[in-house]
Amino acid sequence: MKYISIRNIHYFSIFIILSIFLYIFYFSYRNIINIWSYSEIHLNYSAGFIRRGFLGEIIKFLNSYFYSDKIFFSTIFFLLSSINTIIFLSIVKKITNNISIYIYLALNPSFILFSFYDLGGYARSEIFGIFLMLLHTYIAQKIYDKKINYNQYNFFYFFIFYPFIFIATLIHEINILTILFHLITSYQIIKFYKKNTYRNFIKFLLPIFFFIPLIFFFLTSPISNEMLQIIIDSLKYKENVEIWILESIASPASARLNSEISYMSNPISNVIYYILIFFFYFIPIIIIFNSSAKKYKFIFLLISIIPLFFLFFIGRDWGRWIHIILITTFCFYAQNLIIKKINFKLNNIYKYIVIIIFLSQLLFTRIPHCCNIVSKNIDLVGGLIPKISVFYKMSTNSIDIKERFKTF
Repeated sequence: MKYISIRNIHYFSIFIILSIFLYIFYFSYRNIINIWSYSEIHLNYSAGFIRRGFLGEIIKFLNSYFYSDKIFFSTIFFLLSSINTIIFLSIVKKITNNISIYIYLALNPSFILFSFYDLGGYARSEIFGIFLMLLHTYIAQKIYDKKINYNQYNFFYFFIFYPFIFIATLIHEINILTILFHLITSYQIIKFYKKNTYRNFIKFLLPIFFFIPLIFFFLTSPISNEMLQIIIDSLKYKENVEIWILESIASPASARLNSEISYMSNPISNVIYYILIFFFYFIPIIIIFNSSAKKYKFIFLLISIIPLFFLFFIGRDWGRWIHIILITTFCFYAQNLIIKKINFKLNNIYKYIVIIIFLSQLLFTRIPHCCNIVSKNIDLVGGLIPKISVFYKMSTNSIDIKERFKTF
């Protein structure tokens, strides 16, 4: 092991993970991995300004130049997955010299490879919000490393970050729920620069008010059946678009609130299982980050993630919501760990317990992206070993792909 440097592990990890997403890109070009997301991105502004219509407008524009929907769908999520991988691993490399910790974070089923361990979580619109959190964390690391000055950060915040998060909100409104993470990040950066903290923070807070009318409009302006029909009629390629998905998306969140909670809490053991899944991944992450000497205000983390718990009431994709919360937790802690890197030294008893948990997470478990895992008998078996086996069977045509996925 002494001949293996963290730098070599870093570049090897980038190669391996990008190769995984490259294969998924190739697979998604021939098969619709996520029929929900594929249908959702066809919402557009043909019937007026609506929520989640931004990508659909891009598709309409590209269709006029004979650019097919499947190319856009496959490419956009592959590019975001690849960019997020590079930023995420660069952040990890910055916060630890411990090869074991690096491998654990890089291959963790709750982080960048979540959508690999459960393909149902691939090509989801929160990837845009996750990109912005990773980017902001990467910028914060550069600031604390004194490689970016205050004026440069101001330019990034007002002219790059906010336009992008506005676009991310037009793509999917759940991305706005990450905004408190960004405000906490900015607040800590202002304190680092020793500026007039509260006065400057108010300046950084002001752009938030531009989102209030947007969110209010999305919440109070449902997509009517007539509008939905106009949108469907405007589609150039509609053979693989599921109308029932668009109808479900068009219904207001308030209409789904009772039905989603009722579905996910019956039986109550389903809620308990998801709570256990959350803490199974959350606690080791907290232990790792708090093994450093750096002290954090835990209340700031809670403020960052509390809005995300709202997702559990309006959607049944509870595994996805856990993934977003854990990514937010990672980004929160990773910002200030460039001076005191994670080394993670424990006594022998705790060390072996933690190693067993690490290996079980990486090799044998996953976070199911969706639904009632009790009533649907969804197991937690996953990780690298089962997934490699599945990919091998797919490459040798030992699995009936058409039974699981729609094809273009």
